[in-house]
Amino acid sequence: METLEKYLNNTQSLNEESLKDLKQITKDHPCFQTAWMLYLKNLKIINHPDFQKELKRISIRVAERHQLYHLLNPDNKKYNPKTNLSEKNIELTPSSEYFSQKNEVSEKIIDEKDLINNFITSQPSLRIKPNDEIEISHNDFSKDSVSENEEFITETFADILVQQKKYDKAIYAFKKLSLKFPEKNVYFAGRIEEIKKFKNN
Repeated sequence: METLEKYLNNTQSLNEESLKDLKQITKDHPCFQTAWMLYLKNLKIINHPDFQKELKRISIRVAERHQLYHLLNPDNKKYNPKTNLSEKNIELTPSSEYFSQKNEVSEKIIDEKDLINNFITSQPSLRIKPNDEIEISHNDFSKDSVSENEEFITETFADILVQQKKYDKAIYAFKKLSLKFPEKNVYFAGRIEEIKKFKNN
């Protein structure tokens, strides 16, 4: 790992020998993204013929591809705080022009406010219907959602019908279940008898 740190600190020292070291590190630690990135950088520095092929293969392993891009293509533009301002062409706007532009903007804002106020005063008020004029349908849509489909009849559904004291529907459900599951026929017949006792009480 000391060699890896050395290569990280000085990427210009990457050569044929470092390529072998980095290849071994990537074999030993295949999930080590930094090693893969340095391996690609090494291939690029020595102009290895397999660089493009390896770039396509290895870039999939790297989560931070923008870092890989910046490592392989370092920016030559560096920040230089000592730039001379006289070298740059800075266009100065006279103060009188600045204030005239500001006045134009403020006039546009005032015009928009006048337009809104004129609309409010000139247009008749909008009439909103009171609640008693709005037609409301009082259809009960819940009846349609409770319609029993024989495919969906289960023992739990039949038990719920018993708890709701809908004994006739529960008996019907258990009869359908006994036809659907003949191996539980005796059990369902017993449940039907229990329900009939509840119904008679």
